[in-house]
Amino acid sequence: MKPAPFDYYSPDTLEEAVALLAKLENEDLDAKILAGGQSLMPMLSLRLARPDALVDLRKIGALDYIREDGDTIAIGAMTSKSAAEDSDVIRTRQPLFHEATLLVGHRQIRNRGTVGGSFAHAEPTAEYGAAAMVLGMDMKVVGPNGERIVPAKDFYVTYLTADIDSTEILTEVRLPVLKKGTGWSFQEMSRRQGDHALARRRGVQGRVHRRFRCECQPDPACRGRSIHHRESCYGRQRSRSGPGRGGRPGRTHERRARHGTVPPRPNRHTCRPVPG
Repeated sequence: MKPAPFDYYSPDTLEEAVALLAKLENEDLDAKILAGGQSLMPMLSLRLARPDALVDLRKIGALDYIREDGDTIAIGAMTSKSAAEDSDVIRTRQPLFHEATLLVGHRQIRNRGTVGGSFAHAEPTAEYGAAAMVLGMDMKVVGPNGERIVPAKDFYVTYLTADIDSTEILTEVRLPVLKKGTGWSFQEMSRRQGDHALARRRGVQGRVHRRFRCECQPDPACRGRSIHHRESCYGRQRSRSGPGRGGRPGRTHERRARHGTVPPRPNRHTCRPVPG
């Protein structure tokens, strides 16, 4: 099939794009924002989406950046996933997000797909939504009334629906920097490399408080669910009680895991430390 007819716009600046969305809203026209198009274009071709207008953000270079600001990494919405994959700042300072990026489709998809587009699409099986929940990310949204910051736990409303008004644009996502010695893990199961995940688990363990924040793939309708563990992120040793039955690691193993010196184990309880 081919897309239904629509009007195409390609603004040069963010201000122009916001004004255009407000104008289309006043005219009672349904407008969709085109970022990378890796999700929207197939939906248009299948006529699952039939907007009256398409607003392409490709020319807005001001939304393409990766910046480190203290304990936060800011990524512009039009930054490609391949740029996030190749970024030394993300790889060293936020390795969980980097690992999530590597699991997004294939390199060709990451070359075209944008970071902001993935978050705004709110696909419930996407890697970035999972990372946003466990990391406690923030989203910067800009509209006619100015900008606002939306925490990840409030950003996802339900399936394929984010807290973005029809006249607003997601311009930036903000990630917390993982402190040195923090353990982390991002694992998913799919039928083939690049497919949507059938199941996913990810977690972050603080270095000092031995607190493990773990989440399974969130149901966007429930806005995610978190589990806080007091046990070592490097996994409970397979004691007689077994995983999930109260088994705890030995004192020596627990102490080493706390300081990020235990080598990773090839099992589902494994976390990796941030160097330092």
